[in-house]
Amino acid sequence: MDLTKTITQFNKLDNIFIGGTKGKTLTETVSQIFHKFQEAVANFKKVEYDIMDIDEREFDTDFYKFRNNIKELERRLASVLT
Repeated sequence: MDLTKTITQFNKLDNIFIGGTKGKTLTETVSQIFHKFQEAVANFKKVEYDIMDIDEREFDTDFYKFRNNIKELERRLASVLT
């Protein structure tokens, strides 16, 4: 569930445009974050096992790596919002 929530939330960044004096720069930064997110999802999709198999132990490792990437992107996004 966490995976699908994360994907749904980050997909909203695709159409973000920020106005103001720094709007262009901030919009480009959000776009870069979204691009990095898409790369992280693409890498996660490359796994050779069924992610719905609860007995698959590799999922935990791969999901941990994915979450670490996402946490970094969330920190970057938070700095843009700040």
